[in-house]
Parts: sequence; C-alpha cells; structure tokens
Amino acid sequence: MFYAAKAALISENIEARSHSGVINQFSVNFVKTKKVESRYGRMLRTVFQRRQGSDYDMSLNFSRNEIEDSIADAEQFVAAIRKLLSESYDPE
Repeated sequence: MFYAAKAALISENIEARSHSGVINQFSVNFVKTKKVESRYGRMLRTVFQRRQGSDYDMSLNFSRNEIEDSIADAEQFVAAIRKLLSESYDPE
C-alpha cells in the first residue's frame, strides 16, 4: 500500500520522505481533493498503524479477522491506485 500511495504521489510530482509523509501527502492530495474515496486514506493509516505497532510491540497480536481485513484493504487500495494511475496516464 505504501508503494502504491508513493506511486500516486510521484505521478503528481509530489515528494514525501517518510512513511508518515506519504500518508499525510496522500491524504492532502488525493483524499481531500476527492481523487480517491476517503476510505482509502483510512485504510492506509490503519495498516500503517498496525505495521508500526507490530514493529515496536512484540506482545501485539492481531486476530485472524484483522489480518484478513488488512489483506482485503491492501488489495482494494492497490486496485484503486492502479485504476487512478491508468486513468491519468498520458504517454505524450
């Protein structure tokens, strides 16, 4: 999801240097401008928070449903960004 969001930002010539920067810039430039539905911004934040938690809290466990939800969110997110990029692609 991170690299899909980063690709979307690059397509608009927007640079972000960190994970949180990508999330914030994605929100400002794609969610708030309604280029993508707001749920995609929420998905990106939620998955990032889960990843951060799992990186730094060894006792953190996720339920099967949380894992399945994250996978489904990632698939939907990447598909939405793929569609967005293909619609905005101009080979000229």
